[in-house]
Amino acid sequence: MPELSFVVEGKPIGKARARTVRRGDFIHSYTPQKTVDYEKSIKAAFIDKYPNHKPIENKPVTLEICACFELPESYPKKIKKELTEKTFLPNTKKPDWDNVGKTVGDALNNLAWKDDSLIVNAKVAKLYYNGGNQLIIIIKWED
Repeated sequence: MPELSFVVEGKPIGKARARTVRRGDFIHSYTPQKTVDYEKSIKAAFIDKYPNHKPIENKPVTLEICACFELPESYPKKIKKELTEKTFLPNTKKPDWDNVGKTVGDALNNLAWKDDSLIVNAKVAKLYYNGGNQLIIIIKWED
């Protein structure tokens, strides 16, 4: 099974809801700029690592995502010591796991795969990690 993996540096961001505004008689919806910028950084990281990749077409895709966050300064020393020993701790804070997955799925449309409807299996983990803020993405598909 072929595999692509890459890392996006920086704090992982979940997909924000579309915003809707009224301008006179017209209603306009848009994606918040923070989400647009983060999707661009995911695209850039993918293109940097796989500049000649052709989008996967008509094959089931498995997606694994690890959203890694730095431990907040406010955490007790006992938890910080545990993190040093274990390296990873579960993160139950925002963003929601499904919003992180949606951001990756949408960002890699027409780049890693033709459409994110090809994703048939996905795993998203949110963890506190000693290595700092980053998003680790692994893409697998049947050849």
